[in-house]
Amino acid sequence: MKSALFLFSSSVLFLTVISVMAPVRAVAEGPKFEYTVENNRLDLGTFFIDELEPFDFQVEFTNEGSEPLLVSNVRGCCGTQIPDWTKEPIMPGDTGTIQVRFRLAPRVQTMNRTVTAVSNDAVGVKILRMTLRVIERKED
Repeated sequence: MKSALFLFSSSVLFLTVISVMAPVRAVAEGPKFEYTVENNRLDLGTFFIDELEPFDFQVEFTNEGSEPLLVSNVRGCCGTQIPDWTKEPIMPGDTGTIQVRFRLAPRVQTMNRTVTAVSNDAVGVKILRMTLRVIERKED
């Protein structure tokens, strides 16, 4: 009787461990989208009102997984345009780019924008947060 109870308890414990580990293993083995900036945050710096030009730049991301990464959609918020991004499969260890474009009103402000990428990564959606400051030039 004790051996049957021990066998049953061991089986339940084994199945519990396997069911908990399965999702972790699936995430580690699939594609993994990572922006190449720390903590998915990009500080674009400080600019003077009299020097504002349209911002047009590229953001890189890397496939840190073990399978090809497919980015199906990228969108920006608040007037941020996404003219293009890497649409071909990105192999493990390779990088892709997202082209970002926006304009700012010529006034003192702190701007916060986001770029959202949708992919076949297990998380599905990755958000990049960008900030910049616009200030007046001080006259000496």
